[in-house]
Amino acid sequence: MQIEKIEIYIYKHDHHYMLRGVEDTPNRISGTDYFFEPHWRQSYSRVSEACLVKLTTDTGIEGWGEAQAPLMPEMAGTLIHKLFGPYIKGQNPLERERLYDEMYHINNIRGHESGYTLDAMAAIDIALWDIAGRYYSAPIFELLGGPCKGTALPAYVSGLRQPTLDEQCTAAQQYIQDGFQAIKLFLGDDLPTDIRILRSIRETVGPDVTL
Repeated sequence: MQIEKIEIYIYKHDHHYMLRGVEDTPNRISGTDYFFEPHWRQSYSRVSEACLVKLTTDTGIEGWGEAQAPLMPEMAGTLIHKLFGPYIKGQNPLERERLYDEMYHINNIRGHESGYTLDAMAAIDIALWDIAGRYYSAPIFELLGGPCKGTALPAYVSGLRQPTLDEQCTAAQQYIQDGFQAIKLFLGDDLPTDIRILRSIRETVGPDVTL
C-alpha cells in the first residue's frame, strides 16, 4: 500500500461568538480577519480557520488530518502542498514513525522545527493514523495501546464567552450542572473589574469549582 493522492482544504467559517465576549470593536489588522482583544498582544481571527489534509492510498483507503491553524491556515497548507505532500507520496502510510522522523529532519537544520512546520506535520500524522485505523479495522486508541487506565482526565470550560457578566454567570451555572468542575476566565482588564467578575462567578458556581 502506498500514498497516491494528497488533497488540502482550507476552511473559514464565521464565529458564533467573540473570543472573550467583549462588546467593543477590537483592533483589526487592516485587510485581514485578524484582530487584537483589548490588553492582549496575541492576534485572533474573526472567523474559525482550519487546514485539513486528505490522504488517499492506491487501495482506496483514505485518511483525514487537521493542522492547528487559528491564523493563516494557508501556511500549513503550503508546507504540505510544496514539501511534505510530495515527500510522502508513493510511500507506505503504515510507516508512520519513520515518515514523521524524516519529515522533521527535512528542514530543521535551518531552524524550521516548530510552528507551522509541526502543524503541517501533525495534519499528515493524524491522517496516517486514520489510514492505519481503517486498514486494521481498529479504533485509534487501540493502536495507541488501549484505553487509559486509572484516573480520568478532568475537562474544563475554556472561557465564558457571553457578552455580559449576567450571561456569563448563567452559562457558568449550566456548565457546572453539565458536570464540569473547572472554568477558565479571561481577565486582565483592570483589578476592580477582575475582582467583580471573579466574585460574581464564584458566588454562582460555589466554593468547590476551580477557577
